[in-house]
Amino acid sequence: MALILAIEDEENIARLLRLRLERKGHQVVVKENGPEALAFLQGPPPQAPDLIICDVMMPGMDGYEVCRRVRALGLKTPFLFLTAKGQSEDKVRGMQSGADDYLTKPFDPHELEAKVEAHLRRR
Repeated sequence: MALILAIEDEENIARLLRLRLERKGHQVVVKENGPEALAFLQGPPPQAPDLIICDVMMPGMDGYEVCRRVRALGLKTPFLFLTAKGQSEDKVRGMQSGADDYLTKPFDPHELEAKVEAHLRRR
């Protein structure tokens, strides 16, 4: 069982992530925004998820900044963006911020599950 941190402000997407990934046997912690997620990671006690799934467009702090801050904490946790921002420049920006993968909304839940499992195998 892996611990997956999902940072998603859209309730329906967060619910879908939790349902699909818990059905696969993973523990899913959902945070609605970047500051909540960073507080979770820093603790107390500090948390080290096996995978982070993050939206890009969120109020207050976008996903790119969340990713940069996660990397600044020294976490090498696989980081997957899940977002409606699907232009090439968005994907490049995501990878440059420290992400490992990028999946655009709307997404196929089977593709998401496959990407999750692939990153967890490498961990």
